Amino acid sequence: MTATQDLAGQRFERLAVLELREANADARTVPAALSSEAPVKRPWGEEILVHTADAIDLTRAADSLPLLWNHDAGTPIGRIENIRIKDGRLRGMLRFSKNPKAEEVFQDVREGF
Repeated sequence: MTATQDLAGQRFERLAVLELREANADARTVPAALSSEAPVKRPWGEEILVHTADAIDLTRAADSLPLLWNHDAGTPIGRIENIRIKDGRLRGMLRFSKNPKAEEVFQDVREGF
């Protein structure tokens, strides 16, 4: 996972790492690292996420979680399945739905954008 920051403009974000070689066009799935322990600068200092069974409660994610466009609950584009901690990262399988926005995003993902 990589992180970008612009402290002057107060822009902070995390980027998910997608494993495009393992994308499945028929199943509309892409494995992804959802977060990592890479440090990210925040307005209050440096944030480092902890990825241990004691630090993360995965009970709400047992069946799946919604995959949202820009964290917008009004724009679901699929779901995240098989959420687990592996190799110091929160990992999951992104499954894209067939709504127009999901189609657009899935195509961009498959093209490496």
